Amino acid sequence: MLNLNISAIHFNDSEVEIDYHISPQLKEIDSGAPIKLNYAFLVKKDYTWASMVALGSFLPYLVSRDSKIKVTLPIAATEWLKEYWQQYLTAMFESSFSIEWVFTAQYSTEEKEDSLFSSNASNRIGLFYGGGVESTFALSTFYHKNPILISINGKNWMNADKDKSPIKYNLISELTQKYGLSLEEVSMNVRNLIKDTDAIFNRFVTGNLFYFLAAPIADKFGIGTLYLSTELEYALEVGEHDQSIHPRFVNNVFVKKPSWPLFMSIYMGFPKVSMFAKLAKTDFIKYIYSCFNNSQKRWCGACSKCFRISEFCDRIHLDRQIIGMQEGITGRREHSPVTRYSWQYMDKIYGRKYMREFVLLAKHAIKKFKKKFLKINS
Repeated sequence: MLNLNISAIHFNDSEVEIDYHISPQLKEIDSGAPIKLNYAFLVKKDYTWASMVALGSFLPYLVSRDSKIKVTLPIAATEWLKEYWQQYLTAMFESSFSIEWVFTAQYSTEEKEDSLFSSNASNRIGLFYGGGVESTFALSTFYHKNPILISINGKNWMNADKDKSPIKYNLISELTQKYGLSLEEVSMNVRNLIKDTDAIFNRFVTGNLFYFLAAPIADKFGIGTLYLSTELEYALEVGEHDQSIHPRFVNNVFVKKPSWPLFMSIYMGFPKVSMFAKLAKTDFIKYIYSCFNNSQKRWCGACSKCFRISEFCDRIHLDRQIIGMQEGITGRREHSPVTRYSWQYMDKIYGRKYMREFVLLAKHAIKKFKKKFLKINS
């Protein structure tokens, strides 16, 4: 049995710290530092919400490691919370599991399931925005609705570590200023606390954290619907990849109460290359940032997203300079469960050029050989 003990919750204006302990200790989880959240405004002292953030950070991951979990929370017994996690984890895991709940009532609170989302005007839209093709395409279609853009970032967050490179957020800042949009950022250190791969983190953790980290923003700005934009290729993949934010799983993430915001995936009927082609006809295309690596370059030129976006440019005859991409980045056909669909749709829409593909493959092989040769002789 694994024990997750949320021992204390500290509210300090715009910052929240959550102390926890996991036993027996796992090498993949750092137990030496608290969970830290930072917002741009004063955060309500809602201990039930903070407990949900802590549970979202660790509980699904722990259930993936052990079928028996004991959870200790510093709040009063909360039946809807237990019900939520039972339903959520049942949807996530096919195997049986059991959760033993202990509520210490350390914090005196009369919170109910709708305590945090109490705004009367809950008709605004929130869009999780990372600057990539999907979220920028979504923004280009309903920016006139004045959505609140929500960005989750922090140490070691994939593609969202501001300390490693500010390029992405400089582009977002320029975009929001031009269109008079509001960007609300949440910084969180949990990606630095869980020492597992991005694939595992996205499978078990990301979706819940997106939702509950956005909770104070939804309450403050009267957001009734939170949108996560995904493309057709992503929706077609039904495996374990990024399960917690997969379109077919997102309906298991949000708390199903009238006063809590809806969490939805949108634009699942568009192939990614079609999104890119439509963006190319707008000014929004100039702000695309779609590179896996937080390098000092906007486009690292070495990751699959760089290869794919470069191929998109070739297929629709877009000058790479418009998106700040340097010359020399060439497409490389991919065969992973998700990315292969991008190439299939490019072939279907624009046709497949075998000779050009052979030349590109040869260039990549020569480049790879040169790197290996130089490394051996260095």
